[in-house]
Amino acid sequence: ARGESPLLAESRSWVSRTPFIPTRHPKATRAGAPKIDPTSGIQIGSPEHELLRLLGLAGFPEPVAVERVSFTEIAGERVYWSSFRRARTCGDGRRAGSAGYGFRIEFAESVRGPVALGYGAHFGMGGFEAEKK
Repeated sequence: ARGESPLLAESRSWVSRTPFIPTRHPKATRAGAPKIDPTSGIQIGSPEHELLRLLGLAGFPEPVAVERVSFTEIAGERVYWSSFRRARTCGDGRRAGSAGYGFRIEFAESVRGPVALGYGAHFGMGGFEAEKK
């Protein structure tokens, strides 16, 4: 709606606007094989697994679909996640490296924003906006 912020909207579909930065590393066995979560079938600690974990901790319902996206658009231009400043120069904070990821999240029913997750979420990282359909 006119004048409504896509960050505070209500929607079933949300897409990354700023990079999601995981707070945990992917887990592997001593032999180097990925440790798989038996419930989701996803590697424990992977960006997707961490996103699902943080959504649950924030009180959001379990999504029906999660898909990686490689960029966002700003003023009609593609901006890749590596273009963002993804770490603070001072202060504490837990992050699993400096790589940023983007996702499209689909819920079974509409949820109200804001949706902001991961390292630096309270500083603007890991922000999602309601997807325009």
